Order: sequence, then structure tokens, then C-alpha cells
Amino acid sequence: MSPVRVFIFLAAILGLAHAAVTPPLRVPDEVTHFWRAVSVSRGTFVPKAGPRGAVAPLPSGFRELAFVYLVDAKVSRDDVRVAREVELHEELPVELPFVASYTPVAYTPQILAAFITRLFHARPFFVFYAGRLAALAAYIALIALAIRITPHLPWAFVAAALLPMSLSLAASWSADAMAIALAFLLTAALLRKWQPLIAFLLGLVKPGYFLIAVMTWRRWLTVVAAIAGSAISIYAASQFPAPTRGSTSMQWLCIRSHPLATFGIVLRDYAENAFTYLEQMVGRLGLLDVFLPMWALWLAWLLLAAIAFTAGERIPRATRIGALLATIATLLGTSFTLYVTWTSPCAPVVEGVQGRYFIPILPMALFAIGNPWWKGKRIGAFAVAIVSVVVNVAALYAMIEAAY
Repeated sequence: MSPVRVFIFLAAILGLAHAAVTPPLRVPDEVTHFWRAVSVSRGTFVPKAGPRGAVAPLPSGFRELAFVYLVDAKVSRDDVRVAREVELHEELPVELPFVASYTPVAYTPQILAAFITRLFHARPFFVFYAGRLAALAAYIALIALAIRITPHLPWAFVAAALLPMSLSLAASWSADAMAIALAFLLTAALLRKWQPLIAFLLGLVKPGYFLIAVMTWRRWLTVVAAIAGSAISIYAASQFPAPTRGSTSMQWLCIRSHPLATFGIVLRDYAENAFTYLEQMVGRLGLLDVFLPMWALWLAWLLLAAIAFTAGERIPRATRIGALLATIATLLGTSFTLYVTWTSPCAPVVEGVQGRYFIPILPMALFAIGNPWWKGKRIGAFAVAIVSVVVNVAALYAMIEAAY
């Protein structure tokens, strides 16, 4: 079977399973993404400042839905029944806080779902699941296109997109769903003529991933488009009244005073927490409190490595070098950004780094090491399908055990 068909079939089944099994608002930061996207669908593009950051007016039913699912660790049948019956309460608007400062492009499928369900006066419960399904559909469509057009390692895209963490985010209100899909599409399209548009959109969704464009630095228009989208996104975020962990200006003072020490802090963070980030990349589900069994993590890692080392064709050296440089630049850029914006001033650690942030660059990283070291052996549909299903079944079982 072709990689595209395998991906669409498995992503649809496993993605729907994640959407159904994962309780509402139990994906990292999903509640803030949910409120942000719904507020945009109702015309609030720029929220106002509240006592604890950005706020936007929404019917009180959206707050009641959050109360049902976030008060207790376990979800019961009564909770689901109560959640279904929560009314919209358009006549009782409340100002809901959130910290999601992404542009509306990051939530395009969910915003469309929220807008359509509003026409039917749908209850918050059904708005929520409509958004999850819309996000999953967009994720599948964009990554299927990436798999179809990639010049190298199509099975790497399939395996990375079917990781439990990838599918959990894809079937949610998180901005990470669009970021992963567009990052994969840009990686695949870097040798095509229309990649500047994708680079621009990815910059609008999550500015840190503009560095993927460095993979083909000679195509200056793509790099410029990525930087332009990122600049617009950063400017929009600067107008967004979201709280930060500490003083950014004080942190810059610390960095200027000890630039080499800052670089050392970033490198030490990766040296000390590499295993944790790799674990989270495969899947630490729920609110980062649902762990996969160790054997499932190793199975996923071995599959990704086997795909890279049985590429089938020799990836051009220029492509591999560009992919390696872009991967390193994105890793360092992500950590440096979190050190500036999220870490306490002058702290000797980097705070806020999570393994899911590295899923968008996973195919590119596999490009960097991809070569047919094991000649005559190729990882194909059967191995990718079996491993992906087994690992996701283990993840879904862990979620059921933890949440119900």
C-alpha cells in the first residue's frame, strides 16, 4: 500500500479514538486554545487585558463545560451526561481568561467549526467535539499532501504523524495541530515552487519554526516568507495582554552580561533532559500526566531510526546538511526563546521546554541522518502500520486507565 493511503486510514481511525478517549480539555493548554478559538469565531480577534492576562467575553456555558471536566481527575458517566446538558447561556456572557496568543490562522479548522455550530445554537459540548473533528480532518489532509509530495522518506512522515502525541494534539483545539501539519508540509515542499506560502503560514502559526526554511537557505524567498510570517505573529503576540513568568528585560540583561553562560545553560538542558524530551515527543498524554509504558516508547524510537537508516535511496548531502543545520537551529532557538520569555531571570535552567515542541521538526531531523546504511532492507507499510497501531493502543489504554 502507498504511504498516503496507510496514513489516511490509520490517522482517521486512531485519531478518532484519541478524540473520543481523551476527555475534553485534557490536552496541554487545550482550555485556553478552546476559549481563544471560540472567541475569534465570535468576532473577538484582539482580547482585552484582564487582571491575570487576556480575557474575552463568551457565553457562560463554555466556562461551565470546563468546570465539569477539570474539577476532578477522573471522568464519570455522570460528568459526561452533565457536560452534554450544559446550555450555551448566550444571555449570561462572562470574561474568560486565556494565555493562547496565537494568530487565528493556528485555529482555522476549529474556528470554522465553532462558527458553523453557532448557527445551530449548539451546546458547548457539541461545539467542542466539532472543533476536535475539524482539526483532525485538516491535520490528515495537510499531512497526506506532505507525504504525497515529499522527495525523501515518506514513511518517516507517516510514522511521525502517527505518534500518540501527534494524534492527541491533532484531535484537539491545540495550535500544535496546525503547527505540526504545516511544518511537515513545508519540510516536504522545500524543493517545490510554492513553499513560500507554506513558510509564511507556518510563521503565522508558530514563529519559532521559521528556521525549517533554513534547510534550503539558497531559496531566499522561502526564508523571507517564513521570517515575514513570524514577524507578524510576534508583533500580534506583543499586542496580546498575556502574562509572562518573569521580566523579559531583566532576562535580556542577564544574557548580555553572560552570553556564553546562557549558551551553556541551553546545552546542559538538552544533555540532562534529552530522554524526557524524547519520551514526551512520542507521548506523554493528558495534561502531561499520562505516561506510556517504556516498551512502547522504545518501539516508536526504533521504528523512526529504522526508517531513517533504511531510506532506500541516498539523500543528497546538501539536503542532509541543510536539514541538520535547520534542526540544530530550531532546537537552540526554541530553548533560547523559552529562556527569554518563560524562565525566571538569570535562572541556571531553561523552563517550559516540552518534547511535543520537537514533533514539527522530526521529519527534518530524520532527513539529516537518513541514508540506506542497511542496504536491501526497507521499512514499509506493514512495519509502520503494526508499530503505530500497537503504540497508540497502549497510549489509549493508558489514557483510559488514568482518566476514567
